[in-house]
Amino acid sequence: MTAVTKMRADDVAPRRARMLTGGKWVDGASGKVLEVEDPAHRRPIAEVPRGHAEDVARAVQAAASAFPAWSRTIPRERGRLLARIADALEARVEELARTIALETGNALRTQARPEAKITVDIIRYFGGLGGELKGETIPLGEHVLSYTRREPLGVVGAIIPWNAPVLLAALKIGPALCAGNTLVLKAAEDAPLGVLMLAEVCQDFLPPGVLNVLTGLGEECGAPLANHPMISELSFTGSTEVGKLIMRAASDRVVPDVARTWREEPLDCLPRCERGLGHRWNYCGHALHPAEPVSRRSSSAIRSMRQATGGGGLPPRSCRPSA
Repeated sequence: MTAVTKMRADDVAPRRARMLTGGKWVDGASGKVLEVEDPAHRRPIAEVPRGHAEDVARAVQAAASAFPAWSRTIPRERGRLLARIADALEARVEELARTIALETGNALRTQARPEAKITVDIIRYFGGLGGELKGETIPLGEHVLSYTRREPLGVVGAIIPWNAPVLLAALKIGPALCAGNTLVLKAAEDAPLGVLMLAEVCQDFLPPGVLNVLTGLGEECGAPLANHPMISELSFTGSTEVGKLIMRAASDRVVPDVARTWREEPLDCLPRCERGLGHRWNYCGHALHPAEPVSRRSSSAIRSMRQATGGGGLPPRSCRPSA
């Protein structure tokens, strides 16, 4: 069973996705789902499990069980597996790019394709780094030997945002697995499909439980992951407000954390639009997403702005080239 399966035959129908836990594709323990939307055309494209604390506990336990064997795997062998993942991912790079464009609204040519290609490069880089994990020997004296040895931490918990989901997932997966850690990754509820596709490719080469991917809301799935007592390190990319919560959770348990944060600001692009018609847009990268419906009078201005910024995700079927 794969990460994402179509619910109907046509390619615009919503698809049913599952989470990766312990080498298996599973639904959420609650049975609830979240709808994933194509932001460029405002239509549902998939359903993903709405993960909760029980799902987090199950994924963390799977990662903890896989850690002893994975941490003892020769680093060069871990690197070879990552290199094989990169090769397999490269063969599906166009499919990955179109998935990214569909779920994020990012332009296919200028954003989604570069993100997919860079993702391959990131995984391949850490594959090459596998054979370079070395300690140091320090000459303290003729009869004294002092050396350092690099050892994996254990289970790493990672949380990523929606705007560059696959690239950021690769930046969590690559270093964690290269160093011998196992990983529980929570994908953004807005854009989980590309991350699940990446996990699907990884799972063809990794032992069960080494990589686990969850979907769900931050307060229901991300918070239990950040506060789980078996997590040995936290890695977070996202908003400043949530980053503060992640750092607080890490400090309470005195575990290492890496938090990369920024602040997203709204953009008023149609200041003369009639009151109540909705002209507030969020600009992040080159993607423009309307927060509310707009009037027909504003449609030409919106089209012009999309063309100027490259936003809009995949073009309509009638406009897509045959090759």
